[in-house]
Amino acid sequence: MKQKCNLLLLLLAISQLVTSQSVGIGTLQPKAMLAIDGGLVIDQGDHNTGSISAINNNALIFGSDMKTGIFNNRTPGLLSRSGLNFVTGGFRRMTIDSIGRVSINTNTALNFSLNVGGNSYFADAVVGNNLEIGGRLSINSSNKSALLYLKGILPENDWGQHIMMESRFNSETGAILYDDFGMKFRNFGVGDKFYFRNSANENSMTIDDDGNITNNGAGMVTNSSSTQLKTFLYSGGVAADLGVGKSVTFVIGGWNFSSIPYVAVAQVPGGTASYDKVIYTIHDVTTTTAIVTMYNPTNVTADISGTFRAIAIGAK
Repeated sequence: MKQKCNLLLLLLAISQLVTSQSVGIGTLQPKAMLAIDGGLVIDQGDHNTGSISAINNNALIFGSDMKTGIFNNRTPGLLSRSGLNFVTGGFRRMTIDSIGRVSINTNTALNFSLNVGGNSYFADAVVGNNLEIGGRLSINSSNKSALLYLKGILPENDWGQHIMMESRFNSETGAILYDDFGMKFRNFGVGDKFYFRNSANENSMTIDDDGNITNNGAGMVTNSSSTQLKTFLYSGGVAADLGVGKSVTFVIGGWNFSSIPYVAVAQVPGGTASYDKVIYTIHDVTTTTAIVTMYNPTNVTADISGTFRAIAIGAK
């Protein structure tokens, strides 16, 4: 009697399903043509060989053309084995392999967490660790004329326009900007400097916050013959009473050039009487010193007292 009751209940349930034209497995109230309240296993026998088609239909397939669906490749040794493959138009468009690597529009080996074939667009993107780009990167532009191409979108002189860099510890920043006025480099930390370093990681040139350039004794100018030049500023005290038509000489120096430099008077000392008429001549210049002659061409004694300054420019 109990078996008859169970059979009757089953027939009533089937009648309900057929009447509503919906099939429920594990539920008496299906919300679609087929509703399953529980798990669903596709290709339990591991027969899929890496595609979907009429003859290889061990997949979740959409449409009668058998060209759109999701399958799980079970062929040993092949790309994306044990992963998920998404197919549209009969071609595999995206793969998620068994360890989570994603491939979009490319069938090459999945060597990275994300492999993309073709152009990509990101309205907003956050990269948590390392980012490697094998080709060219353009930002706000389709121009591929450089490995990295940045096009501004903000008003001129906006330092958030192109490249902003922040230090690791004190949150100070610097920027590189190119706008309608030209190329600009800027430090935002008060007292910060620009450092130019050589292959030995030594500062070859420094520009401070006030625009002063420190060259660390190295050459700072290259002339037309490609000789690197350097400068030396000389400063020394002078005191002399020059009678009418008299002269006096003294030695200046302290530099070290590879060849004889050019030396010129930069500033003459003060004094009394006809000191401002005195003629200064630089001669007998060597790679380390030069001689200065002071001559009084007037008919009045010249009293010289002050600091004599000269500049030497020569090959490094």
